[in-house]
Amino acid sequence: MSKLVERLEKLAHGVNQPMGFGFHAAQPKTPSLLTIALRDKENPKTAAAAASAGADFIVVPVSAANIKDLGATFKAAESVSCGVLCHDLSAEHIPALKEAGCDFLVFEPQQAPMSILRDEGMGKVLVLDNLMEDTLAATAEQLEVDAVLLDLGDPPLTIQRVMTFQRTAGLTSKSVIAVVPATLSIAEVEVLRDMGVQGLAVRVKDVKSAEAIGDLRKAAEGLAPPKKKKMKANAILPR
Repeated sequence: MSKLVERLEKLAHGVNQPMGFGFHAAQPKTPSLLTIALRDKENPKTAAAAASAGADFIVVPVSAANIKDLGATFKAAESVSCGVLCHDLSAEHIPALKEAGCDFLVFEPQQAPMSILRDEGMGKVLVLDNLMEDTLAATAEQLEVDAVLLDLGDPPLTIQRVMTFQRTAGLTSKSVIAVVPATLSIAEVEVLRDMGVQGLAVRVKDVKSAEAIGDLRKAAEGLAPPKKKKMKANAILPR
């Protein structure tokens, strides 16, 4: 199973804690959201910086022509699992991606071949547009993909922006990964977590922006447990 898919499933169902009254070793603090580096260019240095900063996963842009060069980038990421965003992907490239160690695919619906939906070896993340018609976005629920990727845009993040995001995200029960600015406050991270977002993806252009992922990870680690939503009781009127 893809490591990304495995982590998303653990977040969705919660991680089991040790039971009983006996002594248990201290559990490492686990963020309630994944942090993902979205790299603009294939550069091993930014991959290494993102890994050192604490990114859970790294997405590498790749073209069909340079799939063979992915090995160096994946190696620079050390123990961090990587996926690829490929705009000219075809079914014939899948074996080479697997051989290079690719954990998951990120793809846009208007460009990706339908046949990749049948692949069972890698995770699949579908890019959705917030401006996409609701009836079209809702069909993602019927596709064999593991998560959807939605862009919140540049700051400031207004309530209307979040409402537009939530309208699209709410059309599917798939795991949701949000593309966000690296400068999110703890309050903004908490709002997204409580909305059901499971991953925060940050665009990384250079080593400096890759290092900013560390601050986002700390914010995710420092979140208080989500508050239980109060159920609204409906009044029952006598007939």
